[in-house]
Amino acid sequence: QAIAKAGDKATDGTALAGADYVATSGTLNFDTGVVSLTITVPIINDQIEEANKTFSLSLGTPTGEASLGAVSNSVVTIIDNDSTFTLAQVSTNVIESVGSVSLTVNRTGYLSNTVFVGFASVNGTAFAGADFTLPGSALIFGPGVSSRQLTVTIVNDGFAEPDENFTVALGAVTGEGSLGGNTSTAITIQDDDSQ
Repeated sequence: QAIAKAGDKATDGTALAGADYVATSGTLNFDTGVVSLTITVPIINDQIEEANKTFSLSLGTPTGEASLGAVSNSVVTIIDNDSTFTLAQVSTNVIESVGSVSLTVNRTGYLSNTVFVGFASVNGTAFAGADFTLPGSALIFGPGVSSRQLTVTIVNDGFAEPDENFTVALGAVTGEGSLGGNTSTAITIQDDDSQ
């Protein structure tokens, strides 16, 4: 037989029900001898880098032989664990005989987890295999890592030809993160062979 009931309800702060957590309300039934019960509020994992957010959880007036204690409201902080990934360079020009070019991929936000960021090349007038090579298909950002280099090998073919171009673009993010503002770099290979 229940000797006391207390309602509970979650209320928006900077965190919004439906976007950051699941709206929760209900009744806790304290049977004879029960001294504690747990309230569960599901948190929504959105993988978008953002500031930490809060909502409050409050107890309603109990029924039965009970009253609220000194603390009947709790503020819950959702600590963001997401990162945003961007390429530092929007475009770059390289001489064909340079050997290679390094592109910087930056990570902002939460840095305490491991995240994989895919990448790929897109042919323009320069073609993968003939004019450049891009080894691998993903960068691994381990805990604490905020920047990685993506290295593209430039093929020096020894033929006089017009300048050529291609693009390197970031792809899918595996883990807690998403792509940010600049996600691709246009690369122009300037020919330095004699006619």
